[in-house]
Amino acid sequence: MTVAKLIEWFMPPKQNRDQTCLKLFARLALAVSSTKPSIQFRPGEIIRCDDAYADSPGQRRLNLKRSDEKKSDLYPVNSKNRAVMNDGCARISRRAAKDIAEMLGLDQVPSVFQGRIGGAKGIWMVDTLDETLPRNDRGYWIEITDSQLKFEGDPKDNWFPDPERITFEVQSYSRKVSTAALNFQLMPILEDRGVPYAVFKRLLEEDLTAKVGELEVAMDSALALRRWNQDNNSVTEERLSNKGIEMAGGIPDSLAEKINWFVEHGFEPKSCRVLKDLLYSAIMDYCTRLENRMNIELGRSTYAFMIADPLALLEENEVHIGFSSIFRDTKSEWSDVLLHNMDILVSRLPALLPSDIQKVRAVFKPELRMYRDVIIFSSKGSRSLADKLSGGDYDGDIAWICWEPSIVDPFENAPVPEPVALEDFGITKDEKKVSDILSDFPDQFLLHAFDFNLRASMLGSCTVYHEAMCYHDMRIGDKPAVAIAGLLGLLVDRAKAGIIFDEPQWIAYLKKNKLKSYPKPAYKDRGSTKKKDHLIDNLVFVVAKSVREDALGKFAQHFKNVGTEDDDLVRPWIIESEESQRDSDLKMILYDLKNKLGKIRDFWKANVQGLDDNADPTVRRGSAISFRALVEKCRADFLAIEPLAIEGNPVSKRWKNERSRLSGTGYWDLLKASAVYHECHKSGKYPWWIAGVELGELKATAAGIGTYRIVKEDIFEALKLDNKVVKRRQEMEYGSVMQEEEDEFGDFDWDDIDV
Repeated sequence: MTVAKLIEWFMPPKQNRDQTCLKLFARLALAVSSTKPSIQFRPGEIIRCDDAYADSPGQRRLNLKRSDEKKSDLYPVNSKNRAVMNDGCARISRRAAKDIAEMLGLDQVPSVFQGRIGGAKGIWMVDTLDETLPRNDRGYWIEITDSQLKFEGDPKDNWFPDPERITFEVQSYSRKVSTAALNFQLMPILEDRGVPYAVFKRLLEEDLTAKVGELEVAMDSALALRRWNQDNNSVTEERLSNKGIEMAGGIPDSLAEKINWFVEHGFEPKSCRVLKDLLYSAIMDYCTRLENRMNIELGRSTYAFMIADPLALLEENEVHIGFSSIFRDTKSEWSDVLLHNMDILVSRLPALLPSDIQKVRAVFKPELRMYRDVIIFSSKGSRSLADKLSGGDYDGDIAWICWEPSIVDPFENAPVPEPVALEDFGITKDEKKVSDILSDFPDQFLLHAFDFNLRASMLGSCTVYHEAMCYHDMRIGDKPAVAIAGLLGLLVDRAKAGIIFDEPQWIAYLKKNKLKSYPKPAYKDRGSTKKKDHLIDNLVFVVAKSVREDALGKFAQHFKNVGTEDDDLVRPWIIESEESQRDSDLKMILYDLKNKLGKIRDFWKANVQGLDDNADPTVRRGSAISFRALVEKCRADFLAIEPLAIEGNPVSKRWKNERSRLSGTGYWDLLKASAVYHECHKSGKYPWWIAGVELGELKATAAGIGTYRIVKEDIFEALKLDNKVVKRRQEMEYGSVMQEEEDEFGDFDWDDIDV
């Protein structure tokens, strides 16, 4: 299929002649978006309907007569200058939703699906009224509103449709919600609207302390430690990219895999100094990530799809939210299955304006009980709540929802500013229409679109400037900051709207308004920018730093007396050394082994550099051999050592034959590793670099057959710890087995409520 035929099949240019070229080109992304095909609708089951407008709120009902009029383009609605209250949001029948869920392999029917069908995209919520079409044997129907329809499809689809164009393609769907985080981008807005610094300080301290505390608890339990490392240092992507576990000598290369390896072979931080040192590095990395992640986990907050009230029950500034199971904040011990009769905050990212977070009233409406794990906004008022949140809509936008009292109570709403004027920034718009180039379609269409989209976007540099300006000179509610935030709102849709705004216009705007350039904030450029008495600087450089230093201090104190001795690792060497006192041939074999190991150690000492054992660099300045090459050479030399050949000696012959016969580790290899550890256990990671595989086997098998299990590598790499099993094992170790509340109560079923 040629490009011209593909475009003609997907979005016929003649049916979309009144659209701008750039907007129609942006719709091509729908043709290649990542979706899962589900059910097919018949033409009579696709209901074209009007949007809900601010001046005509009302309950959504099927209107087949109006649908036929819209399909025939009769009596079109004049929607100009009318505020759409359900932009991107419509309904789908319960039967259709049930069959879509089954095709996706879901156990329950989600409240909403995000997807596309034909030229429409958006959110489809399951019909709460359970309406049916007359003379429809399977109960399928789907609404398509004007705001969802991004382009007109082939008119033949109204009678003889192409199956691909009437298939509902699912991009996502509502899922069980969980605890969310307070993004640092929202904090300046919250501070501007009255939330005091002490609140952020307390929340960050509690969050960091709890997370570091999880690691402190895990230190004394190998299983808990392995789970912590799995949760916080996932190696899944690393294993996929490396096609397995990448080794450096005798141990894994990455820090996370090293920790896994030591724990899985039976080592514990309280008795293995190398593992203790690895965990110290892991804590350092973990705390740094916590500081850099720029968010605070907030127990009473979540993310959810937002939809418009289909029954027009909610009053302006009211929202409805119910959960499919009991939502718990483990820190405050708050739990419930709904939010009712309380003030909450809602927002969506990006959030730059003081009005991009709104305080609203959460009320529970039994008539809306079937909608779970989504937030329903009112369809009443002069402007949709979604639109107030940085110009959002209901075609798949996700809301941040917060009901933490210390944040919600002091918060005061800010008015939504007027839209910025394009001429203030010297912005022009490319408004060339498809009809202008129909005679040379699609060549001119694609040429024009590519020419525009290959221009550099100013969104990134303007965003950086806005952040730096608000950090150094002004509050986010000051007029210059509000103006540039409005500009950013325009630039987000630059490609679709045809916004022409390049660096010369940006420089001219700054010059006209006497705005200077700014360095990055200190929390973004920790090396060169001087710290300020700023909310985020204080959180990063004072609060987070204090928690990190406290955690590292506690760790060092807890494991201050950890040594390097390990009886399991030196036992074979000790046994053979004692036996050699009665066997001169064995004594010669062991002496020869020590001599050869000593030569490897001498080569290591001659080439290793001071920080190698800690930093593990792969390339070192001024060195004839890289550290990685040094490790691999010493490892290869170690493996190449064979037992001294003594004619007539059965032990020497047996060990040598064992090595050639076995593809795995033989006793001679384990004995060599035991000798290395006996002689060099105080030499940092050196024994592990050259003999880690064998040392791990010695440790894992030390307790005898039946205490370990051999697993094929490809299977092992796909295994994952079950958190419930780990928790149960921990409870058993501490002498109490508590049933989890989730198992006791299960998912909450709102259909059990009588309305």
